[in-house]
Amino acid sequence: MGRLDDKVAVVTGSSRGLGEGIARRLASEGAAVVCADVLDASGVADSLPATPSGARSRAVQLDVTDAGQVEAVQRMSANLSLYLRGEPCRTPWHAAELG
Repeated sequence: MGRLDDKVAVVTGSSRGLGEGIARRLASEGAAVVCADVLDASGVADSLPATPSGARSRAVQLDVTDAGQVEAVQRMSANLSLYLRGEPCRTPWHAAELG
């Protein structure tokens, strides 16, 4: 039983580097991860384990500087539990808005 079983997490910049590492760690704790990146993150998402209830992680293309794209990912991830930034830039999406 993981600490994040069946939670949903969005990780930006998750196609490689720090963001990929964050996505892998969250999945290892039981979360379904939305791997969001301007680059293709489907390889990372496809390699992550399913949650205890069988939910799979998925990749979405996301430019975090585009408020419209950010809002679309927010709507798509209605059960969002965590939002973590794996990319070093200012975005229109702030953790406080998830409240």
